[in-house]
Amino acid sequence: ALPSALRRSPTIPQQSEATHLHTKHCSSGDEANTRAEELQNQVSTLREAAAEMEDGLQLADAEASLAARECESLRADIERTDRLHEVEMARAEASRDGDLADRDEAITSLETEVARARSATAKS
Repeated sequence: ALPSALRRSPTIPQQSEATHLHTKHCSSGDEANTRAEELQNQVSTLREAAAEMEDGLQLADAEASLAARECESLRADIERTDRLHEVEMARAEASRDGDLADRDEAITSLETEVARARSATAKS
């Protein structure tokens, strides 16, 4: 059997301290649970933000790819336009050269006629 001093019930201050410690322990458990919930909510929020950022990144990649294709298409259009312009310039130069040759030929012909007329006038 236990000695009588150990068998007696706890005193009121001892009971009060035990109740306080139990309440404090439960209170800290509640605080820990609350903190764990807050952290879990933060983790969920961060995961959602990461998923949105990933979606945004995929969209940006798709837009960049589309822009690159459009750029290549525009570059090809510019090159085609350049080649057409060069062809048109070559045709215009050839036409101008032809016109100049025709003009030179007409001048030569007129000079020949003038010379014949002067020669005919001089003989008469």
